[in-house]
Amino acid sequence: MTISRKLYTGFGSILGILVLLFVVSFVASHIEHAARSTAAESLQSIQSIERIRFQVMQTGLDLRNYLLSGDPRMESAKASDTKTLGNALREARDKTTDAQLREVYSSIESNLQTWEDEYAAPLIAKRHQVDAGQTTVSDLQIIYLQRSANNQVERSVSAMDEAERGIQKALDKSEESANYSATISTVVLSLGTILGALIGMFVAYRTSTSITQPLTE
Repeated sequence: MTISRKLYTGFGSILGILVLLFVVSFVASHIEHAARSTAAESLQSIQSIERIRFQVMQTGLDLRNYLLSGDPRMESAKASDTKTLGNALREARDKTTDAQLREVYSSIESNLQTWEDEYAAPLIAKRHQVDAGQTTVSDLQIIYLQRSANNQVERSVSAMDEAERGIQKALDKSEESANYSATISTVVLSLGTILGALIGMFVAYRTSTSITQPLTE
């Protein structure tokens, strides 16, 4: 084998190892970036769900306070929180790219609309009748107890709990994939670096011998 061919073979091998290391590093970086994006989106989704959960509870509390006191300010607060809840649901649905989460938000919105129409609105109307002297508080209490106050709310809370479990599961899977990729990348980069160094030393030695030995002879 000629000296030039030896040089081409040796340095070509080193170049191939460098290309391999670059590809491995690029893939690992891409997976890490995807994992970070997933983590950021998961955190945002969890924050949105917790904000929605708080608004659901706050709306129910406003309704109970109004039914007990008849204070118009409580009725206004309930209407305001209902509007805030609707805006939070729409905003969360528009921001997420997960089809399952979109379905969850739509389900929560549907459940809360049913709760508003079939439970909250009739009770508010009954409270108006109490304030106008057309009925008694006892009648309001009877209607309150007869209706399923928490049915739709519990469905919404269950949907939010399920969504959070799904988000956490996806986040754990993404972290596991990123950790596995980082381990493989570290091993390959370490072995590739060692192999590249050994090949470089071998090429340098063989090249030096190929040149100096004929000159010595």
